[in-house]
Amino acid sequence: MFMRLVHARYQLESLEDIKSVYRSVIIPRLEQVEGCMYVGLIKNEQSPGEGLSLTLWNSKEKAIAYEESGIYEDLLEQVSPFLLEENSWKLQLSEDLTLSYEDSPKGPEVKTYQSDMSEGVQIPESISGGDLLLRIITVKLQQEKINEFSRIYRSEIIPIFKQTEGCRYASFSENVIDKNEVMCLTIWDSKKALEVFESNNSFNQIMKRIEYTFSGLYHWKRAVEREIGGQTVTSEDIDQEIYSMLIEKRFQ
Repeated sequence: MFMRLVHARYQLESLEDIKSVYRSVIIPRLEQVEGCMYVGLIKNEQSPGEGLSLTLWNSKEKAIAYEESGIYEDLLEQVSPFLLEENSWKLQLSEDLTLSYEDSPKGPEVKTYQSDMSEGVQIPESISGGDLLLRIITVKLQQEKINEFSRIYRSEIIPIFKQTEGCRYASFSENVIDKNEVMCLTIWDSKKALEVFESNNSFNQIMKRIEYTFSGLYHWKRAVEREIGGQTVTSEDIDQEIYSMLIEKRFQ
């Protein structure tokens, strides 16, 4: 199974408009697309104005066909009036060592993951409404440690989550493009359930079990922090975000 995530920033006052477009246009259109199994609109609980569109596909080929069909661009156009335009800076060094830069618009970020849901780990029937939260962690791994991470996460960590009160679901997925990146998804009954899990040191124990598989840049960062104190920021830091599901529809 494949998971497709589209990250975008939106105008806070336009959230209800975006939800309306999802209900009236995007969900009905995706229901007609072969291979699309699920769609959800997710709001970031820590960063107001940031959100995700999540779709699940029954095969990589169907997800690629959707991207190449032009349907995604058509649907994106429907919500574009409510999104914030982001800029990216392109730096270029010429042969005469002149540094130039170009400011160019940046659209929503799209990431595709190969998920382990096909191995009997099924997403709950409904994850919208109430106090349910989704926690998404992305991390970069050492290439030679990816298989070890996969084995440990499946055999040791997912069973821990299954036994944790308040955790409804746990899985991890591998980035289709950036082979060294993995995404770990857990779904919780409430913010309190997640806080209890973190406060009893369970999360730190899990991190200690797998952090030896993380990228070399991550380990360099940790070494610097231990030596000089404080915190450093790198392009391969662990990214942790908390989301709530606003709208969802399961097709299959």
